[in-house]
Amino acid sequence: MPRGARMRLHRIVRSHYAITREMVNVAKEMQRQGFELASADRGATTSPAHTSVKIAPQYKSPVIYVKDASRSVGVCQTLATQTTRAEFLAKIIGP
Repeated sequence: MPRGARMRLHRIVRSHYAITREMVNVAKEMQRQGFELASADRGATTSPAHTSVKIAPQYKSPVIYVKDASRSVGVCQTLATQTTRAEFLAKIIGP
């Protein structure tokens, strides 16, 4: 692999690590401040594994991985009302 390509790849990996680390910091801060709403993590910088292993343990309320940013609006709308939130969370994490 050419040196320039290796450098670009290295920057991308560092950037994704920094973003994941910041998501963990946000989850910790939400927990510290007593938030009780669900957290939706999305996109190219994280994965279901990162969400469940690194972010979810830092926050007692549900942490939901959303595959694509275009889907996050629908997820947030579903989480906005008590009835749809309860149904959605029961479907994803069980009753």
